[in-house]
Amino acid sequence: MIPVEVFRDAAERYGYILASSYNTASDDAVEPDIEAIRTLWRDTHERFRIDARRVYMAGFSGEARVACLMADAVRGAVTGVIACGAGFSPASPPRRGMDFILFGAVGNTDFNHDEMMRLDATLDGLDAVHRIEVFDGGHGWPPAEICTEAVEWMELHAMKEGGRERDRSLIETLYAARLEEARQAETSKAVYDAYHRYRTLSQDFAGLTDIGEAEGKVTAFEASKELEDVLKERQKRLERDGDYLEHASDSFARLSPDDPMALGKALGQLRIGSLKKKAADTSDVEEGLSAQRRLESVFVQTSFYVPRRLFEQKDYERAILSLSIAAKIKPESAYVWFSLARAQALIGRKGNAVKSLERAVEVGLTDADLIKENADLESLRDHKGFRRLIQALENNQRDRDLADERQPNLPPGGHRQLQPKDFGLNEPEHVHVRREGSICKFWLERHVEWTC
Repeated sequence: MIPVEVFRDAAERYGYILASSYNTASDDAVEPDIEAIRTLWRDTHERFRIDARRVYMAGFSGEARVACLMADAVRGAVTGVIACGAGFSPASPPRRGMDFILFGAVGNTDFNHDEMMRLDATLDGLDAVHRIEVFDGGHGWPPAEICTEAVEWMELHAMKEGGRERDRSLIETLYAARLEEARQAETSKAVYDAYHRYRTLSQDFAGLTDIGEAEGKVTAFEASKELEDVLKERQKRLERDGDYLEHASDSFARLSPDDPMALGKALGQLRIGSLKKKAADTSDVEEGLSAQRRLESVFVQTSFYVPRRLFEQKDYERAILSLSIAAKIKPESAYVWFSLARAQALIGRKGNAVKSLERAVEVGLTDADLIKENADLESLRDHKGFRRLIQALENNQRDRDLADERQPNLPPGGHRQLQPKDFGLNEPEHVHVRREGSICKFWLERHVEWTC
């Protein structure tokens, strides 16, 4: 399990007990997740002697929202939350006087990046103890080094609040390492990064060690025109990108699948071509990251959330339009092509459906059973192209199985390990792989329900 792996080193180093559910998911009703947390709580508290002052929760995306919800509901029982890829539920926003501290982490191309930046400002305004860090990557669990930082941050605050004895050696080691990182950021002229590092350094170590240098740097940065300009530009970009997403939702809602030009109009109104060019342009890093985030936001909507609702409503024409937009954004996604084939098959477009399945196979789909057993593809069973596709996949599977049998270090049972692509998934960071976490659930009430 990814969360166990990324927290393992920190847990072993600082004496934490890790407990994780195998089947929580944030795209359905929240009750099963809450029950899973209760079960974990009972099990761990019955089996181990746990310091009630040192209980923390961590979650990714929708499960981060659940962690915040639970920590706020059982006031005083949870000391801190490590929220990855998302923050609070819109229905339960942060409030002044929260009983838990929060460490947030989000990727710089995550579609929830801007939400976490707004959360940072909100928590500042509430005088809430928190820290938000950004790592290189998309919508996924942060790397192990960020998870270790999160645990170390919790350790520092435990020392401040008397939850554990002060470890002078650890304090000085952590302070020195982070001070050096701040100095390096300043030397490289990364204005905001350097300011952020000095600022969080002075906040985190206040009362634990001498923070004179960090405080001095914060004061100097806050008096500089350079930082003022950078902060204005960040805010301007945040507002512009927020306006874009509102426009994207409204634009899609107005499109009619009966219009033969609907796909072209959608791509134009959403500026997909322009955003893809900006995302690939390395001359302006921040604008490139912004373009990637907007593309990811539109992609996760058009590839999953909007089609899911349209499938439920049996509005397959609009589902095809939505998925066609997603395919233009990420033609390498087998998940999108497989979903598109399902919608096309359900309205009798057999030839198009087979072509979409062929495209899915070209970009990574390998599981013949996934195709054969999907009820939405029933109308394709007698199609010559469909049978040929299944036969080719089964032949390839036999070849892989034979190759695996020749390998000396097979997993238990003698079978190869399943990969995301076996499930029609080419990009697990945005698709349900329940053992890894799942996308957040967050409905904006507009003409079309969007999730981010």
